[in-house]
Amino acid sequence: PSLRPSNNENHTKSSNQQHRETIAARGVTRGLSALNVDSHPVNSRQQSSKSLVNASSTSSTNPSSYQYTGQVDNIDERDANDPLCAAEYVRGMYEHFRVKEEITSVRPSYMGSQPHINEKMRSILTDWLVEVHLKFKLVPETLYLTINLIDRYLEKTAVSRPKLQ
Repeated sequence: PSLRPSNNENHTKSSNQQHRETIAARGVTRGLSALNVDSHPVNSRQQSSKSLVNASSTSSTNPSSYQYTGQVDNIDERDANDPLCAAEYVRGMYEHFRVKEEITSVRPSYMGSQPHINEKMRSILTDWLVEVHLKFKLVPETLYLTINLIDRYLEKTAVSRPKLQ
């Protein structure tokens, strides 16, 4: 179904407003975009994470996009007075995680450095892992972690074809 409103004359909501409400109803929001990182001083390394977080909080110009990139609710606001939640540290934690994610992410082109295996072999392995994951009814995080570990290992180490199998 299309997210665009019909051409009905009685329709009072704008296309963007309806799109935001539809996406919000689906729960597709990003917690990082709720953070206003401008209010805290950051060092030069965190400056790039600040621009990424702020870029994700701008309104979407593509109404057919499924990702909601507008302003989202600050989910930690209700815990601000609860000392057990440590809500005052949330902003710094997100900044730290964003920087660490950039540093530790796998290069998208790492398979080019593998002399004995190629992307198709990796995709076969990934398909098999998905089948095993579904068969044993594991939680999704297990699959994500497994593939992440394989990618990180393959980025650092040349692997022969028999060893991959």
